[in-house]
Amino acid sequence: MSSPVAPYDPTAAAGSSTAGEPVDIWGLGKTAQSPVFTGVVNQPFAGQSAGQQRQMLEAEGLQIPRGGYGPQFVTAEEAMGQLPQLYATNRAGYIALQQKLYAGGFYGQASPQSIGLGAYTQTTVAAYRAAVLAAVQSANSKTPITFDELLDQNAARPQAKTTHPGFVAQYSDPQTVAALAQRAAQTALGRNLDTATVGQFVAEFHRAEQEWNASQKQAALTAASGTDVATTAQPSAEAAAAQFVQKGPMGTEAAGNNLADYVRVLESMVGASP
Repeated sequence: MSSPVAPYDPTAAAGSSTAGEPVDIWGLGKTAQSPVFTGVVNQPFAGQSAGQQRQMLEAEGLQIPRGGYGPQFVTAEEAMGQLPQLYATNRAGYIALQQKLYAGGFYGQASPQSIGLGAYTQTTVAAYRAAVLAAVQSANSKTPITFDELLDQNAARPQAKTTHPGFVAQYSDPQTVAALAQRAAQTALGRNLDTATVGQFVAEFHRAEQEWNASQKQAALTAASGTDVATTAQPSAEAAAAQFVQKGPMGTEAAGNNLADYVRVLESMVGASP
């Protein structure tokens, strides 16, 4: 029987501090204020006047980045602070991050059981800190890559594929799932879905992934006993999104759009005939 995974102890990584100085709870030392590259934000609505840009930004619900447009950075300390926030607000996204950290080798020699998927542990904090420190080094290079790109590149290494023993549940990034839902809605409905509807789809797809992971875990146990098992494909967020926007009132709306497109084609053909 495996021992329980220890929860995160904020004093374990904390560095010493002198009077009047903040406690280094993440154990970052002098790198706490070092930059982590998060990407580039280009200025939208180029060519418009400042007043028009402001109005269009407000209409789209967009905000000017705090550091202005162009390359974006956060400090290593701010990047570390995003981990507990993700755990508290987006558990599926937190699990997806753990999987990326594991595939990228940031957990070192830790076993899947010691990671504690879905749990906020000292092991995960240490792995995330190692990734943040690697991102700090990248930000100081001539060709920096974003934190997400760093995780993806490490996970794609040949040696990473051989350090993934046992069964580890797989979950999609909720932001990617939400984006696929909006893309499907644009295609079928010609508009975006509201926040509540997107959240409904993300929750439904996450439940489908939970069911698939449960079946895969059972299949892995059965296969380990030497019994042949049938495999099932992992749920596709893109396919699920395409089906989701065809349900209920949205399906009626999509059918109406298809009929309207068909009528327009016929009208154009009639108008073009001699």
